[in-house]
Amino acid sequence: RVALLLPHLIYNVDLAGLLDLVEILVENPRINLVLKIHTRPMKGFSDGATFIDRLVKIEREHDRIHVESRANSAALIRSAAAIITFGSSMAIEALLQRKPIVFPLHLDTNTSIFDDGSVVAIARTNAECADRVSRVGDPDYALCPDPSALDNFLHIHVYASNRVPSVADTYVDRLEQLRGQ
Repeated sequence: RVALLLPHLIYNVDLAGLLDLVEILVENPRINLVLKIHTRPMKGFSDGATFIDRLVKIEREHDRIHVESRANSAALIRSAAAIITFGSSMAIEALLQRKPIVFPLHLDTNTSIFDDGSVVAIARTNAECADRVSRVGDPDYALCPDPSALDNFLHIHVYASNRVPSVADTYVDRLEQLRGQ
């Protein structure tokens, strides 16, 4: 099961390329796709409404895709074997849950903290993206980030420091402060 978590579509997303990716994914018999639509409304964005209409049509035509807008994203990530996302803060949730993430860099023009590929598998084409997620679970294919790279990424981008102090370090620091008073 693969979860495709969409960013807000109004922000520099290649909608035609994204639709092509969905079409490729639903044709692959190894992939069951749950597509989570971003929760923010797209008022006044007619391309986004047309895109959603097309997704609903694809869902009616294929039995291996489910388009979802209300499911809890954390629960959806928990139930997935792999995540495809770009331009979404939900990638951090996927990392915290130690889920492999494929990041289709070619589908938007935004810059993000994931662009260096240190904790996500960068895909530069739709075919590469589909190949990466279809191989999740193969014993000779590792998609999860290196634990030390993940630790470093979380310390910098989530915990806003280069290291998280241990409880013991915090106590020692506090005792030294008190002793100095």
